[in-house]
Amino acid sequence: MNKPSVFIVDDDPAIVDSLRYLLEQNGYPVESYPSGEDLFRSISPETIGILVLDVRMPGIDGMQVLEILRSKKFLVKTIMITGHGDIPMTVRAIKGGAVEFLEKPFYPETLLQAIEDAATIIENGQDDDDEKLPEIERFRSLNPRERVILNGIVRGLSNKELAEGLDVSLRTIQFGRSRMFKKIGFQNRGELMEWIVANNIDLKYFHRDKC
Repeated sequence: MNKPSVFIVDDDPAIVDSLRYLLEQNGYPVESYPSGEDLFRSISPETIGILVLDVRMPGIDGMQVLEILRSKKFLVKTIMITGHGDIPMTVRAIKGGAVEFLEKPFYPETLLQAIEDAATIIENGQDDDDEKLPEIERFRSLNPRERVILNGIVRGLSNKELAEGLDVSLRTIQFGRSRMFKKIGFQNRGELMEWIVANNIDLKYFHRDKC
């Protein structure tokens, strides 16, 4: 399968050049735009690909771009990047349809993994993810490993048990757990479980994708 095109929207030429080099070295066709306005002059709602979108830009900012993408039902999958992120912004981006939210500076491997996850969503079809968990906006962006971690946490598994089940290091689980909680807007398991109970979420939804 050919790798999907990646569209970079960032007004910093140095960032664009760095991302372009990384992605092209890993086989991704790349197009770049200095603003959201330029992006919308070049793609249509039917365009298939992955958007790497900076939050803070002149003109319409990244969050406004995300809102337009969602309201007009664009098919591109969006990865947000910013140097000034916080939990409310992350939650807003995820609710707006972003599949990932990365804070600068990030490791190249982190971006590549996010792009691979977005490519998997494209390959599997637009609606496949929504069937794995309840139709709750905050869970839409979780990648397959984060879904397994989430399900394990709800089932009461320890970090050690998750690491053994996924055959990864304890540190990998700790990092993934932290990222997962940040993406869905909770500080810890206690807050997550309180929300599940308060919203009468059926726990059977968290017993799929087991490790």
